[in-house]
Amino acid sequence: MKKVSDFVIKYSKTIITFVVLITIIMGYFVSKIEIQAGIEDMFPDHNPIVQRFNRANDQFGGMTFAVLMMEDDNIIDSETLHKIANLTEELEKISGVEEVVSLTNVDQIKGNLFGIEISQLIKTIPETKIEEDELKEIIMNNDQYSGSLISKDCKATGITVTFGKDLADTLQPVQEIKKVAQSYIGPEKIYFTGNPVIVNDAQESLKGDIFKLLPFVLAIFILILWLSFRRVSGILLPLATVLISIIWTIGALALLNKPLSIISVALPILLVSVGSAYTIHIIARLQEELAAGATGIIAVKNAITHVGIAVLIAGITTIVGFGSLVFSDLVIIKEFALSTAFGIAIALAISIFFVPAVYAHISVKSREKKSAQGNRSLTRGFAWVFNLVSQKSYFVFGVVILMVLISLLGMPRLYPETGYLNYFKADSSTRIAAAIVDQRFGGSGTLDIIIQGDVKDPDLLSRMAEFQDAAVQIDGLNNPISIVTLLRTVNQALNGDDPSMKVIPTTRQQIAQYLLLLNMSGPDATKPYLTFDEQTSRIQFLMENMEGSKIQQALEQVDQLILNHFSDKYQVEVTGMPVLTNEISNLLIRSQIQSIIASILLTFVITSILLKSIKRGLFCCLTIILTVVVNFGVMSWLKVPLDIATTMIASIAVGIGVDYSIHISTRYREEENSKHDPYLAMQNTIQHVGRANLYNAFAVIAGFCVLLLSSFPPIVSFGGLTALTMVVSFSSAIFLLPSLILLKPKATQNYVKKL
Repeated sequence: MKKVSDFVIKYSKTIITFVVLITIIMGYFVSKIEIQAGIEDMFPDHNPIVQRFNRANDQFGGMTFAVLMMEDDNIIDSETLHKIANLTEELEKISGVEEVVSLTNVDQIKGNLFGIEISQLIKTIPETKIEEDELKEIIMNNDQYSGSLISKDCKATGITVTFGKDLADTLQPVQEIKKVAQSYIGPEKIYFTGNPVIVNDAQESLKGDIFKLLPFVLAIFILILWLSFRRVSGILLPLATVLISIIWTIGALALLNKPLSIISVALPILLVSVGSAYTIHIIARLQEELAAGATGIIAVKNAITHVGIAVLIAGITTIVGFGSLVFSDLVIIKEFALSTAFGIAIALAISIFFVPAVYAHISVKSREKKSAQGNRSLTRGFAWVFNLVSQKSYFVFGVVILMVLISLLGMPRLYPETGYLNYFKADSSTRIAAAIVDQRFGGSGTLDIIIQGDVKDPDLLSRMAEFQDAAVQIDGLNNPISIVTLLRTVNQALNGDDPSMKVIPTTRQQIAQYLLLLNMSGPDATKPYLTFDEQTSRIQFLMENMEGSKIQQALEQVDQLILNHFSDKYQVEVTGMPVLTNEISNLLIRSQIQSIIASILLTFVITSILLKSIKRGLFCCLTIILTVVVNFGVMSWLKVPLDIATTMIASIAVGIGVDYSIHISTRYREEENSKHDPYLAMQNTIQHVGRANLYNAFAVIAGFCVLLLSSFPPIVSFGGLTALTMVVSFSSAIFLLPSLILLKPKATQNYVKKL
């Protein structure tokens, strides 16, 4: 690192100018960053589940829709129906909206002298009580509308808004729909839900979180720096490091047209917490050199030479920890990992080059040199730590074993949860709207069953009908609609609307005739459920918003019914948002295992090489393995699920947590080489590096604790658990690691020096 220190001193002004210039350029692009929160955006393009979803959307459309629900004492009254009609017309005019289906424009199938006719259910809005009652009787006696389009108590109705299948972003039309719907509230209540709405709400909340949390974490960060260093440079330089890393990272994302995701909201806060660590250690060593009497330039050279290698190793292992998340199959996690790794690399470079370059031009007063000597409370505290690890290491090992056992006992309780609504608090308007629509109409999302085969084949149609009737008995699946539903309705209409005749036709000729009647009466009548060549059909179920385990259970039951009713004779695929959500759960578990193994192995290799000791590398890894085990133990006992955010904590704990152990190991090696006594070397290590580690830990923990104020429960869990893992990482580095190092060495002196 001596060459680096010489380079920094020689080109200090050039380094400062370069950093300032790039920061100004990247700052321009920061304002152009966008936020993206769609479920489909979490997957790679080649994922077969996503390809199946996109294929179904191309064939039938209607995979992306939202539901407006209007609630009143009586929906079927003239005033309310006029409101629904006007609202429907306004919604149809919004760009990006492909179709709007409501009570006032929905079609019905009726028999006539020439066969059937498809016409609007409500041709004219009733104006008298008698007309209203007649309409109510027609609607409530038809299960095609009752329970799906209008609630059975006639106090709520749904308006389905389908977006164009080629629409890349539903954000703008969703916002316009909200504005239009707002003007129709009173006395009726209006609820708006569906995946596009939930995504929009997530994006809006994410923006609010960024503007709310970042200033707060910066304020806490500044306070901790002041309490730690008691000098202006000790505040401004770490603050500059994190701000520069944030600006460069966000600016680079905007420059590359990469939006922030639902978990990237934590990126600025994470960089504040993590990116400051390297500068804190540099400044701590600078102050130590100044306290020893070194001048500014000499202090800079000594700091880079002695602590620079530890900072470099810590930075590399942190980058590796986050980089291990690139093994995830989820794009959202992979991109977050790359962005964070880039930001940490920037913070590392700023700490090693920019901060010392600035420090070389700072005149240090004698009063500030004196302040670098630290306070007596910390000195006494770390003296107690040294006495514990050097004389009572068995106590440390006992506590560690107990923590591991308790954590392992709880691990079988861990479970994944990727339901999108869990990103919102239970009392949020988003979750309330979804719950009410689920209760009234059986769901605001769909599960789609795609069947390959000639629909005119009576055998296939019979199997579809039996499957459809059986699947609706599964908890969470409601209101199926398909070509079976339409053919049953046609058969009933052709037989005097006799309810007993609501059955499927039984011959190929009859099926063909009914399909012809449907296509002649309305060219788009069968389009949502049957392809033009009549070789691919869709059965669409409404599905309630449920926990991940219940979704998986429902999908397993659907798969079993498919096997029972279609066997291997027909090709059947299951798709829809619930399938995508379930796939996220599967990928999370697989990615979690891959990233943890990769991060620990890579960390072991890097620390062993750079510390020039396999044993020291193993000791460092033991501290982070303890952290990972405790993290999962706490999650299991507190019933915190594995989700998009919490699944990353283990790898983050490896990347960040190992830093504390690296600084202890490198300083111990330096002290051991000069003191030639393992106990005296560890005593000095704990006193000097322990202090910098403590400052660093406080900054990191406080930064992640700010995430507890987030409006997203997964981000709240992420912040709290990551803060906890930092406590465990710091504690294991200051207690467990020294105990391991001093397990065998004998003191060359007859006593252990007391401070």
